[in-house]
Amino acid sequence: MKTSLAITVAMLVASTASAMDPSRIAPSESGVHLDLQSPHMYRFKERKSLTYDFAQVAVHLDSVSKDLEQLDDLPVLQILADDLHVLEVPQDLRDVKGLVSLVQKLSERPGVLYASPVFINSGGQPLVASPVILAQFNDENGTDEVNSILDSMAVRPVGQQAWNALPGSYKIQSDSRNGFEILAQANKIATHGATRFAEPDMTFIGGGAAVPNDPGFPSCWGLHNTGQDVGWGPGVADMDMDILECWDTTQGDDSIIVLIIDTGTQQNHPDINQITGKDFTGDPLLNGGPGNECDYHGTPVSGCVSARVNNSIGTAGVAPGCLTVSARCFVSSLDCSGGWSASYSWTADAIDWGQDIGARVSNNSNLYGGSSAAIEALYESTRNNGMVHFACSGNDSSEFIGYPANLETVNAIGALENTGALAGFSTYGNGQSMTAPGAAIYSTDRTGADGYTNTDYSFMWGTSFASPYAAGCAALVLSVDDSLDAFEVEDILYSTATDLGSPGYDTSYGWGMVNANEAVILANGCPADLTGDDQVGINDLLQAIDQWGASGGDCNNDGTTDVADILLIIDSWGSCE
Repeated sequence: MKTSLAITVAMLVASTASAMDPSRIAPSESGVHLDLQSPHMYRFKERKSLTYDFAQVAVHLDSVSKDLEQLDDLPVLQILADDLHVLEVPQDLRDVKGLVSLVQKLSERPGVLYASPVFINSGGQPLVASPVILAQFNDENGTDEVNSILDSMAVRPVGQQAWNALPGSYKIQSDSRNGFEILAQANKIATHGATRFAEPDMTFIGGGAAVPNDPGFPSCWGLHNTGQDVGWGPGVADMDMDILECWDTTQGDDSIIVLIIDTGTQQNHPDINQITGKDFTGDPLLNGGPGNECDYHGTPVSGCVSARVNNSIGTAGVAPGCLTVSARCFVSSLDCSGGWSASYSWTADAIDWGQDIGARVSNNSNLYGGSSAAIEALYESTRNNGMVHFACSGNDSSEFIGYPANLETVNAIGALENTGALAGFSTYGNGQSMTAPGAAIYSTDRTGADGYTNTDYSFMWGTSFASPYAAGCAALVLSVDDSLDAFEVEDILYSTATDLGSPGYDTSYGWGMVNANEAVILANGCPADLTGDDQVGINDLLQAIDQWGASGGDCNNDGTTDVADILLIIDSWGSCE
């Protein structure tokens, strides 16, 4: 017979108070073990220590109680995603014993759905376990086998798989209202031989890697650098991604969808080429749009990829012919500081949904301050299935690339100034994949008074905007050859990047600045070789001139031979090898 949670936690409190060994593990009759003195969770099978924030505790309130300004005389410090209230812990309870007793007391209070200790993530922000456990079981275990394993753990049986892209994945609902026991349940599942990973669906705080600034500079130098001054001095002519040259071949194809994982993109923005998005924070009516007055960040990120061109308004994105789709995964803090809160499962759900709708590229211009096995597994699985992933390296001028950009399955993108120098704010280091323009980037803003400015457009600073530029270049590559897999797209981008810094790969610039034109030429084979002799030269030029206005000299697949084809031939002059 399973013991009640109250008895279990009481046992734990007594055990903690009397233990001679501070690392002693106290068991419950349900088979769950709680290591109170050394809290931890698992990243796949690797144990990761957790750090208590003894000054805070968290409660999830029901709809009737959620507007309380305090609970049991505990002041509310902040409200995170999904109505999670973070409360201040009294001074006399700021130790393990006090925290355990307080969480137990709160978990039994009417109006509280669950209570949990607060841990500190790598960014110094709150990390809170929810009663949902994210897990992946090994392929040989069907639902019946999984439920047999879970039967003794005080969790509900599972049914539907969590993510199509991840076989054997489930969202397991705990029956516990106490975060200590939820964490212990997740750890027991994680260490079972039948699982690949298990972890609580943590609520956490992160932020976009954006440093917004006021508008006023005249040009998109990252697309076409003429040496213009964008605020700190003249740039270096042609220090750009060769977008205008690339557009002679393709501006992108609307069959290529780029998934934007962010705070939401304004769905009716007149200058963004997009399809209807989706909200993963619990508000389906938003359709991927911003959910509060501080959800600024996603709209300029989307604009970097797919802002329309030749429509007589605003700015232009790298791949204006491709489509972006917004996955709103974060709830911005209402102080509009650029921070947000979220749950691990929201990002995992978004990546899985991206694969379901056929997205070939994803961009995540955010820093999580923590890590999730579920998110990592979804990135890996979808990359193996053809999706190319990008994320910003970070804006702290350090040599430690942020999460999720530091995953092997994600391309970490640093930011450049208009001279080709690494921006002073840009993160660098081991794992930097490439760089792209990321300073004074003119992009779409939420319209009217809802955005960074009231002008509908804004100049933006940050690796947040370098990353979607690189993602847009990947979309251009796939636009000319959608049969390429993710690894082939990455190889093309790396091998054609403009080398900066030390020759070859280096930890400041990665493989260099992404070059859309060279990447598209390589992906497209040798379209300017009209005569089929593996050379682009005078004979190809003569054929194009002879076929002027017809299709026989069409190099860029627009149906006619014109000046764009002549320019492509000249740009491709030489051997096709």
